[in-house]
Amino acid sequence: MFIELFLNPSGRFLDYAVGYGMFVRLMRDIGYDFRWYDRYCKNLFARGFDETYPVRGPFEAVTAYEVMEHFVDPLDTIAELTPATLSTY
Repeated sequence: MFIELFLNPSGRFLDYAVGYGMFVRLMRDIGYDFRWYDRYCKNLFARGFDETYPVRGPFEAVTAYEVMEHFVDPLDTIAELTPATLSTY
């Protein structure tokens, strides 16, 4: 709902530190252009939609579910992802 109301639904999206890629697969299955990136995990469910390091945008939005508590320095990771990877209006 958030994508439809506030973002460009036909844009590209990135799921960061995604694990096996289940969320990316689900979002792709319903029609969104989601991409997979995880430095430490193997892509099992969203093969072919990987991003390499450094991640290059632009992306409409970046999602990261239940990962911030695992980063050594969360602010560095956030800085790495913005603004270069996000679309600018």
